[in-house]
Amino acid sequence: MVVRMIRRLAVFALSAVVASVALMAQAQQPVPAPALVAPPPPAAAIVAALPALELVRGYLAAVAALPLTQAARDGQGVLTVGIDGVAYQVNAANADQFIRLMQARTAAYGEAITVRGSPMLEGQYDLAAGPACKGEKLDPRIIFAGGRAPDGTPIMATSARIIQNGIETDLLVTLARNRQVIGEIVSGAAVENVVIFADVMGKGFSLYGAINRDMIDLRFDAEEVKDALGPDAATEADWHAFNDCVFTLTKR
Repeated sequence: MVVRMIRRLAVFALSAVVASVALMAQAQQPVPAPALVAPPPPAAAIVAALPALELVRGYLAAVAALPLTQAARDGQGVLTVGIDGVAYQVNAANADQFIRLMQARTAAYGEAITVRGSPMLEGQYDLAAGPACKGEKLDPRIIFAGGRAPDGTPIMATSARIIQNGIETDLLVTLARNRQVIGEIVSGAAVENVVIFADVMGKGFSLYGAINRDMIDLRFDAEEVKDALGPDAATEADWHAFNDCVFTLTKR
């Protein structure tokens, strides 16, 4: 899930968007101009039946897109947003209808999460990186590190806290940086056995969690990270490592 301003893509159905773009590229067809009229909000029954992963992803995407549509209304830029596989352009002239849409989507996804229930995750956790979490040019552990050891190895935080307030399920990581202690909060949401922490450390990508009792396995979508940071941010070996990297949160 990626949400960005100024002619970048905010994705609500990432797989559908990626698939459609790939097919168009193979056929070498021109990309159609983004639509300017907002689609109707999703039916509550459809949202309620979504798989847990798509339900959480849709909620977080709508929450992230709302302030961007408001910024577009205020003339701060043009937003191109992909909704259910269709591209739309939001500007000062049409932003109000997209603001109402994002509010409706947030409400619909939020209601479905409330009905299906968020797991109780509040508490203190031990944080550890799996053996594949290493890199040549880009080391995944750096997102949870305040600095590096003399040999260049990221000095990763070893604990984290999950804070829950209604639908919100946020991850607080305390980092030691330049002799200062800094708390980083990653916003997220959870339903059933799925939790997503979005826009990790402000980098534009998410961590996708699988919940198993008192343990949470957090993984990246390597293509999402590549899109956020750019393909040159890491070597090919690094991108493969991102696919295999697992961070583990174990409740104390």
